[in-house]
Amino acid sequence: MNRFKTLTNTTLLLAVLAIGTFLMVGCSGNPVGEITSEPTLLQRPILADGPEYARRVKVTTYAEAVILSKKGGELSVTGVELSIPRRAVPNDTLYSINLPDLNVFYAEFGTDGLKFDNPVTVTFSYADADLSGVDESNISLAWFNENLSRWLKIDCEVDIVNKTVTGQLKHFSAYGLISD
Repeated sequence: MNRFKTLTNTTLLLAVLAIGTFLMVGCSGNPVGEITSEPTLLQRPILADGPEYARRVKVTTYAEAVILSKKGGELSVTGVELSIPRRAVPNDTLYSINLPDLNVFYAEFGTDGLKFDNPVTVTFSYADADLSGVDESNISLAWFNENLSRWLKIDCEVDIVNKTVTGQLKHFSAYGLISD
């Protein structure tokens, strides 16, 4: 009986370690959380004159909508999509996506600081990224923690066929695609 109990405890310990390791690995295969080296935001080929270019070619860099709590909904702008599930927050809420610089894969989601009861799904398309020198398997989704002045990775999936990165957000902040 003692031998069976030891075997069961060892199996349980190994299972807990395996699950813990799985949960600590982000979409790039590197640990989720604080980044030790300075990551690089994924870049687009440099647009001639940034905001002027966006106006001239009519690229939308901002979207907002009130989304009903009981229904959920979607919001998208220029390669960034949010899917808000039903009851993500208790009340109808104004959601927004702002792309302040089209040369990088970076978005500010609002209402800033909003925390979710049910995670919101974000999908970034990086189909027009400049991938020279970038290993796609090292692309990650991260949020910028202003208190720490650091990017923090979150769990995500990189689809290298469709050139998208998808993750679940627990709160709104500034998010970007990074490569280390």
